[in-house]
Amino acid sequence: MKLDQRLVDAAIELMNTRFSKDQWSGAAAMYTREGDLLTSIGAESPNPATGLCYETGCLCEAQKLGHTVTASVCVCRPTKTEKILVLTPCGICQERLFFWGLMSRSQYQTRRIPAAGWPRD
Repeated sequence: MKLDQRLVDAAIELMNTRFSKDQWSGAAAMYTREGDLLTSIGAESPNPATGLCYETGCLCEAQKLGHTVTASVCVCRPTKTEKILVLTPCGICQERLFFWGLMSRSQYQTRRIPAAGWPRD
């Protein structure tokens, strides 16, 4: 699957709207099979182990709506720079995407990463 500019632009727009350019920032965007484009930001915490990744909000929203996510992208901008990076999912997000059947459609992965004991295509 080719990287979809509309999806990337939606994540960048949320990131630019929500955060100033003098702080680390990021956002995610996901398409659903039902035609929605969902966006979300991460949730930071004083305890890094309890923070949530940028993608988490989109996955929760899709589940709330009963929708299926078909594509995903996550972007960030390091502090005091114009450079925007496309991030790969962390290990936990890879497991979430795999569990929900998305990894093969994830825009930042070119192949499915099998997990031991889980069904494979």
